[in-house]
Amino acid sequence: MKKIYIFLLLSMFALMLTLYGCYNTSSKIQTQSIGSQAAKQDNALTIEKMLIYAIEDESLTKYEYKNILDKYNVKTPFADIIETKKNHIARLAKLFYEYDLALPEDRSSQYALFPPSINDAYNAGVSNEIETIAMYERFLQQNLPTDIKNTFTDLKSASQSHLELLKQRQTKCLY
Repeated sequence: MKKIYIFLLLSMFALMLTLYGCYNTSSKIQTQSIGSQAAKQDNALTIEKMLIYAIEDESLTKYEYKNILDKYNVKTPFADIIETKKNHIARLAKLFYEYDLALPEDRSSQYALFPPSINDAYNAGVSNEIETIAMYERFLQQNLPTDIKNTFTDLKSASQSHLELLKQRQTKCLY
């Protein structure tokens, strides 16, 4: 009986340590950031960092919009934006290759937010695109090679279009 008691006690202790470790990991993830949020905090931008932030942001937004599409079955405008985001990611990946930089691991699933309602999904989309536009505007103030500058300009323009689409749907959703 004493052995069973000790075994149960040790098992509970091991479970508590495991749960504490998981809790700590999720806490760390929430306090770190990627994409446009990380770019905002970086005062020492380099071409490599900007490319990393850009591809992280595009990947995160694509992942979040895919989840919104799946959860709420709202194709417009999320399905079209997801396809555009895939093209943005491919274009950025090409720059990583051309500049001989390592493509970062996609960690979108660790940072994605899941809006509790379709209204919140449109609001989140609007916020995402505003943050993305601000990130590209900041990047475009840097001294950039022409190909990177053109890519950031195009991606900023696409995010402005996405923002307008999301605002239209957001307004319709309010009524």
